[in-house]
Amino acid sequence: MLIAAIKRLLLRGRGGAAVTAQQARVMLQRDTTHLGYGWRLLALAALYCVAGWAGLQLAQPPGYATPIWPPSGIMLALLLLWGRGVWPGVWLGSFTVNIWAGLAQAAPISADLFVIAGVIASGSTAEGLVGAALVQRYVQAPTRLETGRDVWRFFLLGGSLASTIAASVGSATLYLR
Repeated sequence: MLIAAIKRLLLRGRGGAAVTAQQARVMLQRDTTHLGYGWRLLALAALYCVAGWAGLQLAQPPGYATPIWPPSGIMLALLLLWGRGVWPGVWLGSFTVNIWAGLAQAAPISADLFVIAGVIASGSTAEGLVGAALVQRYVQAPTRLETGRDVWRFFLLGGSLASTIAASVGSATLYLR
C-alpha cells in the first residue's frame, strides 16, 4: 500500500494538476491509516531487514561495516510519517539484522550474540527517535523541504547528527565485547 501511495505521488493529481506537498502528505497518511499498529510495526521491521540485507551486501569482508546504511533513511521516513510510536518496529528490525549479521560471521548462538544485537538495536532505535524529534522540532512542519535551509537542517539533524548515536553505540558495543 505504501508503494502504491508513493507511485501516486509521482503521478499527477486530478485534472492533470500537480500534487502539492500537503496533498501528498494527506494521501500517504490516508493510504496507511487502515494499517493497524501491529501491521505498521511488522512493515517497518520487514523494510528495515530488507534494507539492512541490501546494505550488508556492500560490506567489506571479513566485517559487516558498510559505507551506507539504507535502513536509517527508511526508519526516519516512517517514524516521521507514522509517528514515533512505531519505534518497536525499528528495534525488532535492527535486532533481526544484527542477529543475522552475527550468524553470517559464524558467531555461535549464545547469550552474547543476543545481548550485542539488543544493545545495537537500542542504539539504532535511539538514532531514529532522536532524528525524528530533531526534524519535527527544527524543520518546518509539515516537513516540506521547500527551502535550502530546511533541506540542510533535515540532512544535518536527521542524518548526520542522529546517525552518530547508532554508530557510537554500535562501535562501543563491539569494542567492549
